[in-house]
Amino acid sequence: MADFTFDVGDIEQVFNYQVIISKFENQTEQRRLIQPNQLVGFKIRNAVLTKSQYQEFQTFYETYTGSLDTFTFDSPFDDRTYNVRFEPDTFNAIFRGAVYNVRFELTVAY
Repeated sequence: MADFTFDVGDIEQVFNYQVIISKFENQTEQRRLIQPNQLVGFKIRNAVLTKSQYQEFQTFYETYTGSLDTFTFDSPFDDRTYNVRFEPDTFNAIFRGAVYNVRFELTVAY
């Protein structure tokens, strides 16, 4: 079972095909992948939270020291468990009309 077990609203799977492009004098080019793992992470947005649910998210974030420590996350896209960490400076909390929202990004830690 994953460390991150919260009910979340929207999850977006993020891919990034990092490519090195070498250009040659004869106007040709060679392209190479920097790494074979293309899944970069996940963007998570939770639409409506109670105060206690928000506090649970905040405590979890503080427990893993923001982006310092890794934890496990179950992807609903492929049912795999990934080692992830919080992307720096992406944990945002919003309070609007007695409703809490959180948004953050998780980066896959290879």
